Amino acid sequence: MIKLLKWMQKHKLLTLLITLLIFFLPLALIYILYRIGMHYALIHAEWSAGDLLVYTASFEAVLGTVSLGTLSLWQNIQIEEDHNNSLDPMLSMKLEHNHLGFLCLTIENTGRSAAEEVKIKIEKITDNADYKIMPGPLFEQPFELYPNEMVQDVISSGGGTVYVFPKVFIDVSYKRKDSSKQFHYKRTVIFNGGYSKKVTADVKMDMNKVISSLDSIARSSVRTANYLDGHRLHAFDEINVLSSRSLQNDLADTFDKEKKKNLSGEETIKEKLKNGQQDSSV
Repeated sequence: MIKLLKWMQKHKLLTLLITLLIFFLPLALIYILYRIGMHYALIHAEWSAGDLLVYTASFEAVLGTVSLGTLSLWQNIQIEEDHNNSLDPMLSMKLEHNHLGFLCLTIENTGRSAAEEVKIKIEKITDNADYKIMPGPLFEQPFELYPNEMVQDVISSGGGTVYVFPKVFIDVSYKRKDSSKQFHYKRTVIFNGGYSKKVTADVKMDMNKVISSLDSIARSSVRTANYLDGHRLHAFDEINVLSSRSLQNDLADTFDKEKKKNLSGEETIKEKLKNGQQDSSV
């Protein structure tokens, strides 16, 4: 049935002629028999205008039913084909530099099914200064690409600088793994450094300066805490720059209250241990 519908779509004029023939042929046969029946009583048939109208109306009803059924079937076939086509593998390609400065071709399967027997043939490269084609081993034999899978290999030892924007002409062929549907086309991939991914970064850092800065921040935080709580703890203060004032004593000066002695680290620990023993005895 699908083949018949495709044949009808391909031969529209012939399909129309066949439909008209099916409509007029019975009428012509009946007319001929009627004319002959006027002379031969054996095949004489009564044929009135009402009979012709009934026949025409019946044929049109049958034709409409068949047409609607054919259209519905055709739409279902088209929907199924569109769905199947949406599952086809699709290869997306771009030119970019790798971290060693080689010009590479990146291939990604952005479709929804696996592609097998993928063959990428680098035909030529232009606008790449004096750098020639140097295809890597990836392009020497077929390979597979599953959805969202990406591969990359070198195609030239250099190129793609500020003033050079290479164009690579390639021949692509592969087939869909689950249906063996074949794909074959040619395309051109143009280098655009503005959209290339930064895969590496050359960052030089002096770790001694970083550690020194972190130590300074830690010591500053401890001195601030010592000032706020009136203690003299210096677990992270390696040069023992201790605070001689506290927020509590500064407030005591303001309200003429009795000042509290700043405790050293050893005194603070002893006081905490003493308070802990008293709490446990209670």
